[in-house]
Amino acid sequence: MSCRAVLACLIAMSLTACAGGEARRYYAPVELNFAGANKAWEAEFEGTTFRLRCQGAYLNEVAGRTQRTVHMQLEVTRSRDGDLRLRQSDLKLDVGDHAAQRVRELRPAEVWHGRNQLAGSLEVRAWSRRAFDLFFDEDPEQAFEPAFLRLRWRWTTLGEEDYADCSFRRLADDNPALPAKLSSAQLKFGVADGFYLPGYGELGRRALRPSEEERQHYLFHAPGGWFW
Repeated sequence: MSCRAVLACLIAMSLTACAGGEARRYYAPVELNFAGANKAWEAEFEGTTFRLRCQGAYLNEVAGRTQRTVHMQLEVTRSRDGDLRLRQSDLKLDVGDHAAQRVRELRPAEVWHGRNQLAGSLEVRAWSRRAFDLFFDEDPEQAFEPAFLRLRWRWTTLGEEDYADCSFRRLADDNPALPAKLSSAQLKFGVADGFYLPGYGELGRRALRPSEEERQHYLFHAPGGWFW
């Protein structure tokens, strides 16, 4: 077989792998109209602003196993005195169907702040802003695909405790405003219109990817194999 034929075969195999597997699932905040951009839900609570964006549900490899992951990005701005503390155990993701007859509660499998994975609480000092990536994992053998997501959290600051929650609805797979696959020129940056690696199905092994630039949210996947 010629080199050209071998190359064509490898490209075809790579494209087939990218096209296979479970489709990416996208979600939008219930309160916001979806018009092609992945908008963030935002709310302020007495000097603390929360911005929450859902990066959808996708398959990826975690510790050698294929997992279905719901990926949330949380940004917290503290614009007054008093540090804020949010325990990982107080982050709870409800996943349910349209009729809310089936609801499961997931806890974060991994929480990252920038390049650092957090083992303990999410901490935001007074007069500062921090961004977090939250990964909620489950067994992909589950036939149940949630129609809605609801993230609930509780935090403490200045000796007081408060609560918040945000709900997301699943977007139809045939919605024409859903993002297409990133081009190779965009892949290095990895975000378009607020979407993380938009258009890909299975994202491969989850691990922090090297970056020469400082970001609020880094890339954790390198999909596509040899050619991207």
